[in-house]
Amino acid sequence: MKAGRDSGAEARVWAVAELLRRQIADGATRVAVTSTSMGPLARRGDAFVFEPPGVRGARFGDVVLAVAGGRAVTHRVVGRRGGFYIVKGD
Repeated sequence: MKAGRDSGAEARVWAVAELLRRQIADGATRVAVTSTSMGPLARRGDAFVFEPPGVRGARFGDVVLAVAGGRAVTHRVVGRRGGFYIVKGD
């Protein structure tokens, strides 16, 4: 862990990530949109259905369920660096 990082916040991020991993591993998961970060593709109240990524993993342009700041977010894959996906809202 890097100096100055909040270990409680880091633990929450890992806990949310593990919950998402388990939920999606069981099959398709429906997630409601609660913000405007994916507009105009999705608006509040819309929903995405996520499926396990399978062997291929995520690709550029895919909409994924990710963890940011200790919460689940729906964003688009815009790149990859060092084994991590770079995602952003539309």
